[in-house]
Amino acid sequence: MKDIKRLLETRNKLKARKPKFVQQDTHKKVKLKLKWRKPRGTDSKLRLNLSGKRKKPSKGFRSPEETRGLSKTGLKQIIVHNAEQLSNIDKNKEGILIASAVGTRNKLLIAKKAIELNLTILNLKNPQEYISGVESKIQEKKTKKQEKDKQKETKKKEKEKKAAEKDKKKEDKKTDELTNKLEEEEKKKEDKKEMDRTLIHTS
Repeated sequence: MKDIKRLLETRNKLKARKPKFVQQDTHKKVKLKLKWRKPRGTDSKLRLNLSGKRKKPSKGFRSPEETRGLSKTGLKQIIVHNAEQLSNIDKNKEGILIASAVGTRNKLLIAKKAIELNLTILNLKNPQEYISGVESKIQEKKTKKQEKDKQKETKKKEKEKKAAEKDKKKEDKKTDELTNKLEEEEKKKEDKKEMDRTLIHTS
């Protein structure tokens, strides 16, 4: 363990001195990205390792073999996709990395189980804070959804009420029209009777 600590320290020193390897002519052309591409030109000064040019990646820049794949604390990094994979991890030698493709709900379950098993999550600074933050966000979403559902229900009730009022008005109108028709018919009958009576009297 002491040897690994010493090697980790040397790795950190080497990393501090290591230059950033970028593609040839990135400082000249804007379209070229700041990533490494092997120079293949016949007259490339970078390919020929001429002095005054940028450094190329070489095995001399590598970290010690024993520290490769280890975290800053000296734990072996293991990528985890679900909470079931945590049962096989040794907490003294291994640390977990939650995969980037994992969703928030699954990530929350993994974080909770990792805290229970006393495992170190390497790509979460404070798992407890993360859990509380995610839970509060989920709660906010739920409350917002409930409010939206309530608003929808109230709108639906209002629409139904308006529709019922409209139907009632239509029915009232129909009944009024029918009553008016009946009254007119009765009036016509009475007028006819009176006319008949007057004709009989005059004759």
